Amino acid sequence: MMELGETPSQTMLREVKEEIGITPTKYFLFNVYGGEELHHTYPNGDEVYYVPSVYFCTEYDGQIDIDNKEVKEFKWFHKNALPNNLIEVDKVIWKDLTKYVNNLK
Repeated sequence: MMELGETPSQTMLREVKEEIGITPTKYFLFNVYGGEELHHTYPNGDEVYYVPSVYFCTEYDGQIDIDNKEVKEFKWFHKNALPNNLIEVDKVIWKDLTKYVNNLK
């Protein structure tokens, strides 16, 4: 989540450092998502629309150091074997990301 006064890229850099211990050094904004496909209802009945800013990182500094309080699981995937067992709000992002990485040389 964004903290007060942060830009989306500052949030991404902070969150990546906090959760997996690395600092992206080469990255770009892949896409910003929104709309009905990103609607979510929590068990208590609260409804939200996620508006994720998705970054694509190609280089980073540091060593992977997982924060076990924030991260349930961390894995690297080959570009031709991205996961498909995702929660609904992530499926639209992975669909676009899969198309993108499969077109990389």
